[in-house]
Amino acid sequence: KMYLKDKILEYDPWIVCKTLYFNIYLSFGFVVPFWALFFQYKGLSSSEIGLLLSLQPFFSFIFAPGWSILADKTQKHRAILLLITGISIATIISFMILPSPIYFVGAYMINSAVHAPMFTLLDAQILTRLGNSRSTYGRHRGWGGVGWGIASLVSGRLQDWFGIYAMFPPFFLLIGTFIAFIVFSEWKNPQHIVFESELQPTSSSTSASSSDKIDVTIASSDESEQESLVLSSSPSSVVEITTTNNI
Repeated sequence: KMYLKDKILEYDPWIVCKTLYFNIYLSFGFVVPFWALFFQYKGLSSSEIGLLLSLQPFFSFIFAPGWSILADKTQKHRAILLLITGISIATIISFMILPSPIYFVGAYMINSAVHAPMFTLLDAQILTRLGNSRSTYGRHRGWGGVGWGIASLVSGRLQDWFGIYAMFPPFFLLIGTFIAFIVFSEWKNPQHIVFESELQPTSSSTSASSSDKIDVTIASSDESEQESLVLSSSPSSVVEITTTNNI
């Protein structure tokens, strides 16, 4: 019996990568393209909006390497990705409730310091999971562009119908889904997945004896990642591979 998850992975082993890119770009596509309109709605002048929006590339250039170095040093890539995602959400909430536009400067500076590193860390995790299939990176990253385009169109229409604040509920719903996916999903390297249907014994296959088995443990630099392989030296024996890779 194959579970739905196994059937999906068998159809597209890299569906996790595509889903993460699509989700995060879909989330931020609801709000990021419309910051200028939102700040104008809040009472900022054109020159103030231009100055404020120009801060993001500068702060991204300053802080992105720091977050990446911290993740590499601590080997807590997933935890840091979740941390900066939470900080970004907190700053976006502050945009909605801050009483004066002058506070937007500080909040936007903080948001700029974590926005770009968030995508950088996600890229690093995706590339790690792709392993020898890194040449297919563009196929998965492209789904982010699809999500961004869909969100921009839908968000603009929602704001026409319900006002500028209509862009926030979809963002919070989708980014919450992204966080839940990161926290609760177990990532398996598709290169080492053996589906249940492939493990069914056949008349010509026999179980490998204990003397014919080779146990290999591969421990990566990421403390949350470990692969355990049991290989048989007999050609007719079942090859069983299990992984416990977590993002």
